[in-house]
Amino acid sequence: MSYLKDTITKYKDGKIDKSQFIEEMHAQHVLLNDYQEHLGSSKLESIELNKNGIYVRTKSGIKMKWDVQDARSIPSEIINFGNYEFNEFKLIMNIIRPEDVVFDIGANIGWYSLNIASAKTKTKIFAFEPIPYTYSFLKENISLSQAKNIKPFNIGFSDTEGQVVFFFDSKLTGATSLRNIYHKKDKLKVKATVQRLDDFVAKKKISRIDFVKIDVEGAELLVLKGGLETLKQLKPILFVEMLRKWSAEFDYHPNDIIEMLADIGYSCYTIKDGKLVDFHRMTDTTIETNFFFADPKKHNDVLKKVTVPRGGNK
Repeated sequence: MSYLKDTITKYKDGKIDKSQFIEEMHAQHVLLNDYQEHLGSSKLESIELNKNGIYVRTKSGIKMKWDVQDARSIPSEIINFGNYEFNEFKLIMNIIRPEDVVFDIGANIGWYSLNIASAKTKTKIFAFEPIPYTYSFLKENISLSQAKNIKPFNIGFSDTEGQVVFFFDSKLTGATSLRNIYHKKDKLKVKATVQRLDDFVAKKKISRIDFVKIDVEGAELLVLKGGLETLKQLKPILFVEMLRKWSAEFDYHPNDIIEMLADIGYSCYTIKDGKLVDFHRMTDTTIETNFFFADPKKHNDVLKKVTVPRGGNK
């Protein structure tokens, strides 16, 4: 529905007179002023409208296309809440070093990749997004921000490889999953390609990965299982979303991830007061949803910068 188009049509059809038409159009025009006033309290610097779409630019210079049909697109989240995953974002920027190799698995429209690429121009970033619709935004945003150190791939990761069905809703692209996690009947079924992380790393002859972000709406365990040898050998720091309600759709519990990674030397951490604290086991009262995993031996220097003394959440 377009209120502007409907109002113009009503005027052209003679259903409203000129003065009423001007009044109704003016009521819409002044909404632009509301957005302009709101920018000062958000991470955004500007909003641009042109014939090709709507675009936002952050105060750090990142430019992205804004899909306003997506209720929880990252530009919408920033407009709504002033920022996006602020604590996680700050920690990640402190963890990633200037020349690190980063894997962004479940890149969506590229928020993390774009910001890392901009702040740390010598990093090498692999951004993975399996859904063609969302991938088109990722590619455009990389171009808009001139992020030459990001390589986008139109694939996802799992513990198998081939064509699989994702449940997709263009009005909520961030909830795209291998399961119908919201149990909505109107979800589109979209075929996309998945690979095993171990196979991808072997085929591309990748010998270094320093940081991996995994946000795949419940399929995190599948991604990790498909990349277990890579994790054992290269030991990147991991940033993983874990929700009990989403993992249940895949018949596992987040503690299964914690235990599996502990077996290969990883410790789990969550965020408290802007720092990482030890996290050992998820319970029904756990409210955190984003977690970091690091090998205390390999990542000792990094952990010294971003952790509080041992003895955090149990």
